[in-house]
Amino acid sequence: MTLTARVPDSLYKQVESLAEREQLGMDQLVSLALSAQVSAWTTRDYLEERARRGSWEKSQAMLAKVPDVEPGHPHRTHRRQLDRPAAVRPAAHAVPCGGGGCDGWGGG
Repeated sequence: MTLTARVPDSLYKQVESLAEREQLGMDQLVSLALSAQVSAWTTRDYLEERARRGSWEKSQAMLAKVPDVEPGHPHRTHRRQLDRPAAVRPAAHAVPCGGGGCDGWGGG
């Protein structure tokens, strides 16, 4: 399909220069840029619609259920469990840590 559009000379020169630098044809560069912008607008519209359907209270209740876990170690567990004596901790994970001094509780 062919689309004819009027653009300011300064924009045309920018597109021409960018197409040359990126080793693309002008048509290909304009198609890529137009596609990216349409995708951005579509995503914005989708997120705005989802936000209208959402509930701040429900999202806060959901986040309150997430354990207090530090990122970075796949075997970290809730801090309150780490504070318990070993005898009353839940069973250790079934996947071995693979070294690094992991005791199965994200500690040393």
